[in-house]
Amino acid sequence: MAAGRARAAAASERPRIVSALPDPMVAVTADFLPFDLHGVNGNITIEQAFPLSRVRGNRRRVAEADAERWSADTQRIGLDVELEALQAFFMLAERRETAVILDEQIAITGELVVIARAHLASGQGMQADVLRLDNEIARFRADRRALDADIRGAEAMLDTALAREPTASVPPLAWSDDLGEPPPLDALARKALGDRPELASARADRRRALAEVDVMRSMYGPMALVRAGPAYMMSEGTGMMAMVGISIPIWRESLGAGVSEAKAMAAMASADIDAMERMFVGNIAIARESVLAERTRLLAIQQDILPRARQVVASATGSFAAGQGPMLPVLDAARDLREIRMQEIMARTRLSTAWARLRRETAGLSGTTP
Repeated sequence: MAAGRARAAAASERPRIVSALPDPMVAVTADFLPFDLHGVNGNITIEQAFPLSRVRGNRRRVAEADAERWSADTQRIGLDVELEALQAFFMLAERRETAVILDEQIAITGELVVIARAHLASGQGMQADVLRLDNEIARFRADRRALDADIRGAEAMLDTALAREPTASVPPLAWSDDLGEPPPLDALARKALGDRPELASARADRRRALAEVDVMRSMYGPMALVRAGPAYMMSEGTGMMAMVGISIPIWRESLGAGVSEAKAMAAMASADIDAMERMFVGNIAIARESVLAERTRLLAIQQDILPRARQVVASATGSFAAGQGPMLPVLDAARDLREIRMQEIMARTRLSTAWARLRRETAGLSGTTP
């Protein structure tokens, strides 16, 4: 982002450079110098070239369009960097939430081990139940240790996206779900076509190409050359010297080719804008449907599937604790609950990421907070 801003600042200086007159030339001439060095015919002149067309103004328009393009590109870079940081944020949040789920599963399985040992001691259980639960806890703890490394990696990714040291600590993350419906497609498309920095850059490219056409046409105009200064002649004494010249642009074939080339570049820029607009509208439609799909999945898990899974776990655990049911249904129910909660976390991540991408497609990402 810093490099992009510097590039835009450099481009903003270009109009003043290209629209300036060429530097004047100061010349000292000895037209006649006798061998005996008694006297001299010479002069001191200042020479300046002046274009007799609007080429300087047209070149300034080209440079101004370039500056607008680089300024828009800086905005694009900012949106991309922000999206990358949000994706890293959601990845870290997902892994931290997964750690909480594993910790809860370890605690629940530990309670089941206590119950199974009590049943074994009273002659109502089997040693295999205790061993199986011990193995389940060992597997959870191994997954939890591996997840710690994944969390540190996700923290380093987020720190890097935020231009922080990769080892900097990351505080607890506040994460809320946007369960609202996205605006209609036509409203999103209008916003994107008006605000996308990529389109602003492409339109600046077209203005640049059109200005280049005018630059090439200006080359048909002649260039004036003015030279003036004091002179000295041995026979006449001091005086003034003045000269006015004008160029004759006779190589019309090369000038015409330059104009045709510039027109073709302008047509290409217009075609690029048309294609870009169609692509952006299509991408917005895809991103909007992705938000709707992930919203539907998350609501189904939170409102229907997850409550049922909790009821199954509570019922199976109660029966096992009372000695009225085997251990295996409890273990299966706990696994189902864990998988559903993992699906919920992933659905939350996908929904938040889908929202971020939709806002990026409409250039509305700036200011978005998780």
